[in-house]
Amino acid sequence: MLIVSKLTSRIAKRKSACAATHSRTELADQIHWQTGASDACDANGASADTAPHQPAALRVLTGAIADPLLRARLDFLARLERVANGERDAVSASRAPQPLDEVGARLPARYRRAYRYLLANLERKDLSIREIAAQIGVTERALQSAFKASLGATPTEIVRRLRMERMRADLEQTAAARADGVLATAVKWGVSSRSTLVSRYRRQFDELPSQTLNR
Repeated sequence: MLIVSKLTSRIAKRKSACAATHSRTELADQIHWQTGASDACDANGASADTAPHQPAALRVLTGAIADPLLRARLDFLARLERVANGERDAVSASRAPQPLDEVGARLPARYRRAYRYLLANLERKDLSIREIAAQIGVTERALQSAFKASLGATPTEIVRRLRMERMRADLEQTAAARADGVLATAVKWGVSSRSTLVSRYRRQFDELPSQTLNR
């Protein structure tokens, strides 16, 4: 009995030693085949009938993991990893800078952010140069100078020009603009004076807004 007891104890210790050598980062490497564990370690420190070194997900698919709780845990971890990867991809996509048109591309890198902000807020009637400058941490004077030097126009002039372009696109393509009329469309883009609308529109497009609408 004493011999059997010592042999049993020795086998148990050797099994513990085998398990201790497994990688902590690979949960599946601590799983034995359903047929049981051997009392001998191979050269890599793995039990003789332990599943070969392969990804845990593959063992789940091949049925090598018999414990339902362990299988559920691995499935849960795999789902978490997929969700995390998906969220990272979505965030990366949302943070990726949108392509600039030829106007914005001529600006210095820092001021391209201001131009993007300007584009995203064109419909806001309360959009101010101070707000645009604050978005990139510069003074209004610095913003004005950068736009003038790179584009030959101030941010205010760029805003007016872009709003006129959006207005013209509405007059050409939008059924609502045809139904509401020229002035309602102009008000949407921050121009409430008919005389101002006509003079700016004609200067930029060499035609009247009504001509665009009825073409």
